[in-house]
Amino acid sequence: MDAKLAKYPDSTFIYALFLINAVIFLVMLYADQSFKKYADPRLAITMYKHFMCSMQNLQEGRWWTLLTSSLAHRDPMHILFNMVTLGFMAPPVLALTGPSTFLALYFGGSLVSNVVSLLAKTLLHDGQHARVPSMGASGSIYALMTTFACVHPHATFLIFFVLPAPAWAVVGGIFAYDAFRSFAEPGIRTDTAGHVGGILTGLLFWRFGLRGIRI
Repeated sequence: MDAKLAKYPDSTFIYALFLINAVIFLVMLYADQSFKKYADPRLAITMYKHFMCSMQNLQEGRWWTLLTSSLAHRDPMHILFNMVTLGFMAPPVLALTGPSTFLALYFGGSLVSNVVSLLAKTLLHDGQHARVPSMGASGSIYALMTTFACVHPHATFLIFFVLPAPAWAVVGGIFAYDAFRSFAEPGIRTDTAGHVGGILTGLLFWRFGLRGIRI
């Protein structure tokens, strides 16, 4: 697969993800406005069914939302933060893995983060949040970030783009913080369990998918 994709520059795959995320974000905004202004829920329902991961969608056979939800955002700051982080993390990971493995890692992060999120919603706190949908590229991006941090643990990350810290400390801190919030603060808007799933994806990929890499 990489042989066929190698004819394209690495930036092609990054820009494609930017574009797809941006287009779906704009459609989401239009769907929300159509519902709020014109009481027309049809597009919003369609986007929910195909770009949000929820127990209801899986029970109704829409398994692809485990992947497509990583391409969807509704909040401007959410997509901005995720795309800026993707812009920093994607080039070094793509150079390390090649395009097909990079895309597998991106969508693998989405898959695992959604599974962990659904399990947490179902098993924790009497399952009272089981039907809350998830969306966004955070799980995928945390998978990329963790892979990079495992290969280059002493590389410098900028917390909030200002405060320098080693990559291992940043990822470890995010994991501890989000794992704690998953148990302590159920029902919050941020899908912290999904973040944990993304980090676990990166760890597993580094351990079993990058055996030839030496730190």
